[in-house]
Amino acid sequence: MRFFIPRQLIYYSKDSGLFFYTIRHAWDGSFSIQACEHLKSEQPFILLLDSDIPFRRRFQFTIKQRLQKEFVLASAAGLFPFALDDMLCCLGRKNAESYIFALRQADFDEILTDKGLSGIPQAVLVSDFSDAAIESSVTAWLANRSVYAFDNKRFPLNVRYFVTVAVSVLIIFAALADWFLWDDYFSENKQLKQQQAQQIMAKAKPLLHKQLAISHFYAFFSAMEQLSSLDVDRLLAKMLPVLDKLPKGSFVEEIKYEENRLAVNGWGNISSDWFIQHGINEKDFEVVELPKENRFTFYMRLH
Repeated sequence: MRFFIPRQLIYYSKDSGLFFYTIRHAWDGSFSIQACEHLKSEQPFILLLDSDIPFRRRFQFTIKQRLQKEFVLASAAGLFPFALDDMLCCLGRKNAESYIFALRQADFDEILTDKGLSGIPQAVLVSDFSDAAIESSVTAWLANRSVYAFDNKRFPLNVRYFVTVAVSVLIIFAALADWFLWDDYFSENKQLKQQQAQQIMAKAKPLLHKQLAISHFYAFFSAMEQLSSLDVDRLLAKMLPVLDKLPKGSFVEEIKYEENRLAVNGWGNISSDWFIQHGINEKDFEVVELPKENRFTFYMRLH
C-alpha cells in the first residue's frame, strides 16, 4: 500500500508558509522525504498542518488494539470543553507525545484555499516541522488511515507501481506458502483480543450512561492502571454512586490517586451545593466557575 501514496507533500506552517517535499520509495516499501522548490502541477499530494494550528488535548490509551474513528471522536467530546459539531478531529503527535487535534471546518476550508493550493489533497495530517516528524506522521497514517487524518481521499492508482507490487506479492506468496498454516492461529488470536475488549467494555458499562460516557471510561481506565495494587471492588463501591449521580451534561476528565485519596477532575454545570448535598465535605471539593462550564475537583479518601 505504501507504493500507492502520493509522491508529493506540502507542509503548512503556523505562519501560513508552504514547504514542499517529494517522497522517495525504497525497494522494500520504506520511504524518505526530500525538500524541493515546488510541486508538479495536477499531481496528488499529502497536506500536513503545523501541530500548533489545531486545538489539542493529550491522548493516552493503552489497550493494544486498532483504534476506531468513532472512539477517537467520542474521546474528543470528553476532552475538549466545547461542542464538536463544526469541528474535524484526528490523532497525531507533537513533541513525540500523542494528542487528539480538533480544527474548525471553516478554518480547514480556508487553509485548503489559502495561497491557491492546486488540487485536493489525498489526506490532511498533523505534524511538527521536521523531516523525522513528517515521516512519522505519514507512517502512522498508513498504519491506521481512519484516525490519523482530518480528511482522506482514495489512493491514486499508478499502473507501474501496481504491476511492481502485484509481481512482488506473487513471488512472496509462492516462496512463503507454508505460512498459511498459521492462519488458524492468527484467527484465534484476533478473536481472543475481541473477547478481551468486550469484557473490558462490560466491566465499564456502569459508567457508560451519559452523553459523554466514553470520556468517563477513558478516565476510569487510566486510573485503574495507576491503582492496580489497590482493592478495586472497594474503590468502585465508593466512586460509582457519586459518578452515577453527576448532573446531566457533566463528565469526568481524569481520576488519579494522590496522598491516600482519589482526585476526580471534570467539567459541567455543577455547583458547590451539589457536593454538600451528596455528603462531600467542603474541604474535599473545589468548584471553579467559568463562563460556559464549571471546572470541578472532588476527593474521596480511601481510609
